[in-house]
Amino acid sequence: MTPSSSRHGFALTAMTSIFLPLIALLLALPAHAQTTPLQSKPACTAPAAGNPGNACAGNPINLITGNKYQRDTDMAALPGVLGLEIVRHYNSVFSVPAVPNGLVGRGWRLSYEVELIAVGNTLQLIEADGHRIIFNRNPLNRALCSTTDPANGTLEILR
Repeated sequence: MTPSSSRHGFALTAMTSIFLPLIALLLALPAHAQTTPLQSKPACTAPAAGNPGNACAGNPINLITGNKYQRDTDMAALPGVLGLEIVRHYNSVFSVPAVPNGLVGRGWRLSYEVELIAVGNTLQLIEADGHRIIFNRNPLNRALCSTTDPANGTLEILR
């Protein structure tokens, strides 16, 4: 069947054309890349015992920003080189109507749902958990982008 004669074939072709470049980009990034949070405060983790300075409470919710973040592993990493796993992330920053729904619902994103957006002279990689890596365009060659931390790698814009 051709993609135009099958709704499912078209969806598969569209998903392949979207996810293959994204997977190539993710494989090019170092696994230990440091990221900055989408908001100015990092995502909440459960409070440690005896840590009165922790701004998180409950399920966890950041008491200062009001942001709720939750990570659920639906399928642990499979053995082998690729180690495929299914992890969902809920971030209340993504639950507002202005943000498109993720594949698994409003506010939820799979680990594979990563966005690359252009903002001014930067390209921003927004990860499923809400962290973003900001790549600044090189003023001498606008096709090259890098971060302040070389461990995050570089991006090259190809047309």
